[in-house]
Amino acid sequence: MAATAPLAEENGTTAASPEPAPAWYSPRLLRGAAFVVIGIGALLRISNWLGNRSLWFDEAAYALNVVSRPFAGLLRPLDFDQTAPFLFSWAQRAMTQLFGVNEHALRLVPLLSGIALLVLLWRLVQRTFGLETALVATIGAAFSLRLLQYSTEAKAYGADACITVILLVLALGVLRNPERAARWWALVLGGAIAVLASLPAIMVLGGVIAALLLSPRVRGSGAWGWRLAAAAILWALLFIGLYLTVYRPTPAGQAYQQAYWAPTLLVPGAPHFVPRVMRFAGIVLVSPFDREAPPLIIAACYAVTFAAGLVAIARRSDGFELLALLLVPVMAVAMASVIGLYPLGSRLLLFAAPLTVIVDAAAVVFLIGLPGRRLPRALYAALVLGLLVWLLPRTRDYARTRERPEDTRPHIARIIASGSRDPVYVHSTGVPAWTFYTTDWKHPDLARVRRMAKLVNAGGPAFYYVPHRGHAVHGEGDSLTFVYNGRREIIGIGSGIFQASGDVAATHDSPDSGWAENEIRRTLAQSDTAAWVEMSSWTSSNEVAALVAAFRRSGWVISDFDSTGGRALAFRIRVATPRASTVARRR
Repeated sequence: MAATAPLAEENGTTAASPEPAPAWYSPRLLRGAAFVVIGIGALLRISNWLGNRSLWFDEAAYALNVVSRPFAGLLRPLDFDQTAPFLFSWAQRAMTQLFGVNEHALRLVPLLSGIALLVLLWRLVQRTFGLETALVATIGAAFSLRLLQYSTEAKAYGADACITVILLVLALGVLRNPERAARWWALVLGGAIAVLASLPAIMVLGGVIAALLLSPRVRGSGAWGWRLAAAAILWALLFIGLYLTVYRPTPAGQAYQQAYWAPTLLVPGAPHFVPRVMRFAGIVLVSPFDREAPPLIIAACYAVTFAAGLVAIARRSDGFELLALLLVPVMAVAMASVIGLYPLGSRLLLFAAPLTVIVDAAAVVFLIGLPGRRLPRALYAALVLGLLVWLLPRTRDYARTRERPEDTRPHIARIIASGSRDPVYVHSTGVPAWTFYTTDWKHPDLARVRRMAKLVNAGGPAFYYVPHRGHAVHGEGDSLTFVYNGRREIIGIGSGIFQASGDVAATHDSPDSGWAENEIRRTLAQSDTAAWVEMSSWTSSNEVAALVAAFRRSGWVISDFDSTGGRALAFRIRVATPRASTVARRR
């Protein structure tokens, strides 16, 4: 059966026999079906990309680095507490120079990566496991909600998944024919480029090294030892050098990142350790297909399927090296998390989604092939249709609605187009989007961008995740008012609310005493009749409620209240009668 065949050669036949592995359906039919699936998957991604939703908080923060720095500047640690591989950032910078500073340009590289992943995955699995498994894997990847989401987001996560597949292709090229020096060169250079373009690529390369060490064919080839050692040393030195010079955060940024991600780490003895492990398993096994943790029985089905895939792969003559390729990256992440070096989140583990898809596809074809030869033909057809019925409607609906976690662009445009010069109170979490969408990128005020970055970077006076103060807020932030294009910008200070990542995160969910009153005082000092308030979806609902209540207690009227997902993004405040003291002070 194709699922248990040895490692495929270049012509699609197995290494043990010159005859092609038997197929339940004609190769032409399976290839045609895969072509249709890849086409639909590409159309879904293009449709989502054309939706042109606003940049959400994280995208805007990263985009400000890309569009405000030269290429050399992207070799320094990024502002707004962002981290990204510099080669990916260079590609993003090139797109904005070619097509302008806009959402489409910033999301073009992830889009192309998401489409390329489907083609490469099909080819990889077809050559290694057979056509039936390849079609199932392609369906799983094409209609994966996570892979769809991050193929149209201006962050590196979607590209990470594509780079994972590229590294598997290069590694399998060496495993198939380790005597060819050209394949070693392709792997070594491809791995080096991957380290420059993807942060988790070093984890995947750990699996590549393990697979090559376990392969009898590789160990029996000439000069394999020094080639592998040279590759491993090169990759490790590149990664360490980049971490020390580009990726390592500032001390304040590191303290923030550690606090934010601490509840996701698998440090032994940490509180809620078992739920953390379960969450990690759910991210690896479930998140490529389900956006939220499913009921226990469904989660068990995912686990059984994955385990069956491991058994199916282990039965092959090349099973151990394939298992190393597919499992060692995930194991490396787990070990790094155990020692507190790698946080666990669905987007940070998206690079492993193709690995899960491959194992699950091998499992499905293996399991339905157990009864015999006649029944699996019907079961396989039912399976393919069932996967399409299960996955396609959800991904279609996602692409159709073009989920907008933070639709700030129209709100900010309405504030700018209001015709008035009313000051704007910009909540600290709204600074990235406000800065991005109010800057004229044809003639950008880069000094303003740098100033905003210094204000909201970890440790800055307007950092949004300032620790709980333990005392009342009074007289803070008075110097954080600036004028841009004739409008006063009042940059908000952190409220003391802290929401760490993870389902078991401990949260300080109430603003510090006096914070709302302090922010109202600052706003009223700049306005005699009206002002705007701009926030993001990261603004806590408790912060919104505190600000609204404080404005109303001060006699101001709330109007033009716009929200997304139940969280306010912008509203206007006004008074019926101007305050004479403020008018006199402004004169």
